[in-house]
Amino acid sequence: MLPNKKSVRDALRASIAKALESMSEAARQTREGATHEESRAEGDKDMRSTEQSYLARGQARPRAK
Repeated sequence: MLPNKKSVRDALRASIAKALESMSEAARQTREGATHEESRAEGDKDMRSTEQSYLARGQARPRAK
């Protein structure tokens, strides 16, 4: 017997909403990390804030199909 379409659809929507929330939170934390005062470069070779800004930008960009 096949599952009820409504329950499958509801489960899929819940799963997508949870994944979107998780990705949004990760992007928010990365943005905050890139601009946090502890991420400032301590020398000319220190790339922490630059690397975090690249990560934040990559998380914000829509994926290519």
